[in-house]
Amino acid sequence: KNIKVIHHNLPFDKECNPYITFNMHPNACFMSKIAIASRNQNNYWGMSSLLYEKQPKNIKSALELAKELNFDEKTFLADLNNPKIIKEIQTELEQADKLGLDATPTMYIGGKQYVGVKPYYELQRILIENGAKRK
Repeated sequence: KNIKVIHHNLPFDKECNPYITFNMHPNACFMSKIAIASRNQNNYWGMSSLLYEKQPKNIKSALELAKELNFDEKTFLADLNNPKIIKEIQTELEQADKLGLDATPTMYIGGKQYVGVKPYYELQRILIENGAKRK
């Protein structure tokens, strides 16, 4: 309780990221588009979890995930191909570059930067130290 999570996409994939010199995460641009499109189905986090687990490589496999989450296929496809999604990713990449971000995950908690995956106990401690309340 008492925390706000704001998530930004930072795909390390040359397909959409002009700030990198090699593909660290091939297909990350495609998966970012899928995640953003899933917001309109009110299940961004459900899709994000499936993306990490199954890592779809094409439209067919993305549609299988959408079906698994009971998305409206027609709406999902329209959203996936919406140019606003690419613009959103480009804007987030520009912001990350201005901040000098070059790693995922990067978290800001209480104004301090934390880079890399944190064990649950450590993340919990950091959050509580910065005002989060236990449920």
